[in-house]
Amino acid sequence: MDIGYRVLFLGSTGPETTDIWRILIERVRELGLDPHRWLLYWSVSDFQAHKARGDVPLPLAVIYWGNPGFVDREEIEDVAQRGLPVFPVVSSDDKDSIRKELPSDCQGFQCSFRDQQDWQDRLVNGILETFSLLRDRRRIFISYKRDETSAVAHQLFDALNGIGYRTFLDTAEIVPGHDFQTVLMHQLMDSDLLVLLDSPNLGRSDWVKKELDQAEDHGIGILRLTWPDNLSKLENWVFWQTENLPSSDFDDSEKLTRLVDGSINRILSKIERMRTQAVGRRMISLQGYCRDRAVSVGLVALHFPNGLMLQKAGKPSAWLRLVAGVPVSLDFYQLYQSLPDLNLLPSRVSLFFNSSGIDPFWKGHLDWLNRELPILSLDQVALEEWLRGIP
Repeated sequence: MDIGYRVLFLGSTGPETTDIWRILIERVRELGLDPHRWLLYWSVSDFQAHKARGDVPLPLAVIYWGNPGFVDREEIEDVAQRGLPVFPVVSSDDKDSIRKELPSDCQGFQCSFRDQQDWQDRLVNGILETFSLLRDRRRIFISYKRDETSAVAHQLFDALNGIGYRTFLDTAEIVPGHDFQTVLMHQLMDSDLLVLLDSPNLGRSDWVKKELDQAEDHGIGILRLTWPDNLSKLENWVFWQTENLPSSDFDDSEKLTRLVDGSINRILSKIERMRTQAVGRRMISLQGYCRDRAVSVGLVALHFPNGLMLQKAGKPSAWLRLVAGVPVSLDFYQLYQSLPDLNLLPSRVSLFFNSSGIDPFWKGHLDWLNRELPILSLDQVALEEWLRGIP
């Protein structure tokens, strides 16, 4: 397996390159990985040297700093024609900036705009998604008490969806006739982060308590947004971060039913930063669970991004891809594509996920895929048998 995730910086590089590289290092570390082992900085000269040898290794993501002089135009056109992921950065969200600062081959890619909030965090998370270190299904679960914070919940729902998240809000997502608790628990286990609207009477909600228990069982990160003079007393759960909302965060300081725009933006920034840390902790938990069970049957488990290489008698014997959430068919396809690099038979390559709380209908879908595909998805029970069968 080729080791390392390469980030190539092209265009008008400057202090912002240092900022992005620093954030990348922080995020990779939050995922439980050593950035000095896995993350590789490439300049234009690195790309040119490998190109001259006819060897441009993957994975490789490209950041192009837009500029009127189209610096590194030949290189950016080359990487675009190779089909590599390109992340252009321009000064502002308008057609003139794109036309004046990007070569034509680069204008078809979605840009990051320096005049937008949190553009650096979103750019870095996009690169991590390209490397499959973060999944590109960006999911947030909002937990709240309907009769107290429904308006704020809908504010956050609209704002998060507006920046590319798939946000779960019960009143917006559960259609009539569906089993409420089944849908609720399934959506929660497939979320990257739970946002808790901690209003004064939240602790009286049995639904919220069940959601917090499920989040804790799956290692899902919780961002607690606490109302002024809150008395909910949620002492039985661990909250990764708490954001105390003063009365000034609300446009109705007495009723406390709607947040001002500045508060919404601050919360969105915190969610964008927390997401990587939340996914990282969840992956570390999955790795520990699988490693302990592999060791118990005499296997050696080597830690790689997103998975474990399992060895027996000093030789690679199997690969276990870890999924933080609910597996989908695309996960099977991506793993199947990686078989040449793994140099393993399909029967020795599997996905692992925690099936607690999964919708029985979706579990039936995964069981059907297991019967039809050479690559399996394994829950806690199936993992034990699969590990014992590794030759």
